[in-house]
Amino acid sequence: MKGEDKILITQSSDAVVQFSKEFDLMRKKFGEMHNEMINYKQNIQGLNSQVTHLRDENLKLNTDVKVIRTEHNDVLYTVRKLETKN
Repeated sequence: MKGEDKILITQSSDAVVQFSKEFDLMRKKFGEMHNEMINYKQNIQGLNSQVTHLRDENLKLNTDVKVIRTEHNDVLYTVRKLETKN
């Protein structure tokens, strides 16, 4: 084997080792990004659940306000009616 061939083999071997290291680093980074995406999706699902719960609570409160308003109007009507009789 000539000296030039040994240098080429060594350089090729070094390049393969470097590529392997970079590929492993990239694979780890993709794994981290995948885990972050899973966490983001779980957070989004949790927030969506909270939004749904708040919508339901808001609907209940609005319904209660309408009932109270109706009852208040009924009481005012009754008071006015009693006042006119007296």
